[in-house]
Amino acid sequence: MLFRSLRLPMFPMNADPAVAEAYRAEAERIGWNGGFVITPGGPTYVLAADDPDATWDAVGPYVLHEVQRYTSFQTPGQKSLPSVHAASIEELRSSPQYLVGTPEEVVAGLRALPPTAGAVLNPLAGGTPPQLAWPALECFAGKVLPHLA
Repeated sequence: MLFRSLRLPMFPMNADPAVAEAYRAEAERIGWNGGFVITPGGPTYVLAADDPDATWDAVGPYVLHEVQRYTSFQTPGQKSLPSVHAASIEELRSSPQYLVGTPEEVVAGLRALPPTAGAVLNPLAGGTPPQLAWPALECFAGKVLPHLA
């Protein structure tokens, strides 16, 4: 396994306990106790915006494209995230895998996660153009991140 030489923690996009067990077993086998596994327990797409509806209008088609592509090659029973099967942007918006909101809503959503959960910023999802992603990153850095420390 790659972490054998790099000795890295793991953040798999899979909540299957067998993945974390395999990681821990291999770490123990090589005598390394510094690793840890963060399993996805939070949203796999976080975006803060002053106008979430306008933001969804802009980025929604890209995010929907990404979800549909991932869905197209997942095998039956696969537990990878995001495991959203959406036919529309409205379906994405209702999924707990997507946290798109005002800075206050994003702060509240992230604070509500368990301490061991991981959340993912994925500003370029589905080929979102940088000119759409950059304002969201600036919003997150300036209006969300200071409230999470």
